[in-house]
Amino acid sequence: MHAVGNFLADITEWGWEDAPARRLIFRTDLPRAQRFLPRYLPVDADRKLTAALSDSPYRLAADALLVQRACGLRIGELLDLELDCIHEIPGQGSWLKVPLGILDSERMIPLDEEVPPSSIASPPPAHPADPCATPAPAHPPISYSPTMESDSPRMQFAVN
Repeated sequence: MHAVGNFLADITEWGWEDAPARRLIFRTDLPRAQRFLPRYLPVDADRKLTAALSDSPYRLAADALLVQRACGLRIGELLDLELDCIHEIPGQGSWLKVPLGILDSERMIPLDEEVPPSSIASPPPAHPADPCATPAPAHPPISYSPTMESDSPRMQFAVN
């Protein structure tokens, strides 16, 4: 329908003799595009993913995904976390400060035992004179496209 409407608009603009005298297709004539909601992760797949992340030797990536799942973070919010994002509030426990995101608002998320604390703790500086440098990773980089085998609950990471 869009193609026909565009064609008719073009031939009218070009001044063709056979072009219709008035507009034939209106926006209300076109069907609305369907908007699909994201699908949830089935319970058994969620358990397999949690077990695979807990057993993964690549702690940085696995802990980052566990933090994301436990706190309900978007991937962009996870990547934008600051080094000092954990705040201890007396009598309230530990809280994760999530910086400005899609909704243009900061938020604080309470942390519980489910969140791995080592994953979001500040890494030690590489040298006292250079507080911004971080040490090189102890493991080879991994791709961010994990694959799940249907017969195995373990997640396989592709090493670059």
